[in-house]
Amino acid sequence: MMSTVACSVPGTTGKESNKPGESSKPAAPVTVRILIDKTTNFPEDNTVVQEIRKRTGVNVQFLAVDAPDLETKLNTMIASNDMPDAFLNPNKAKIKDLVSNQVIIPMDDLMKTYGKNVTENKGSILKGAAQVDGKVYAIPRGWGFGNALTIRKDWLDKLKLPVPKTIDEYYTVLKAFANQDPDGNGQKDTIGVGAYFAGGKESDVYSTFSHIFAAYGVPVGRGKLIDGKVI
Repeated sequence: MMSTVACSVPGTTGKESNKPGESSKPAAPVTVRILIDKTTNFPEDNTVVQEIRKRTGVNVQFLAVDAPDLETKLNTMIASNDMPDAFLNPNKAKIKDLVSNQVIIPMDDLMKTYGKNVTENKGSILKGAAQVDGKVYAIPRGWGFGNALTIRKDWLDKLKLPVPKTIDEYYTVLKAFANQDPDGNGQKDTIGVGAYFAGGKESDVYSTFSHIFAAYGVPVGRGKLIDGKVI
């Protein structure tokens, strides 16, 4: 769950200068720091982050740490008064602790003004784990999603191949990706298709190839891993 930190802006008095001849300077981009867990490699030049900055005009900075170290890092930042603007919250107990110590603020009014899409999409799950004393202090990460097949269009163009529309065409493309050096580095080191496989869970492999299984009438969630083979 994502929470927002309570903070004040130092060095501001709320009074405007009326000195003659004083011109206003363009406001510097707002910087928002968000503490998250680093479940995968998180390069600084991440294209998604760049697009967020481009569309919002906000200098979003993600502080990524290893998942087991997330709470320790958060506690350290709070203790040193170097808190992030928002952070990934580990659990409900931590939310209650932060609320009692006035570290985080309720988000109800903020969402009414700026987060109507959040309340529309997640309204039913904002209650419970995200609430303390009837107020919302976090946005749960739970969501429903489906699988979609993606492909390297630049590799298709490099090998002068059309976008595959059948299983047979897909197979032909995967063989070409594996054998015809689509990245142009002169080595046979490319992979046709990769599978997500975490923690030895067979369901992960099935989810990766569900679009293939579905073409042959295998219902979602009915895959089985036997002797290292998906059945």
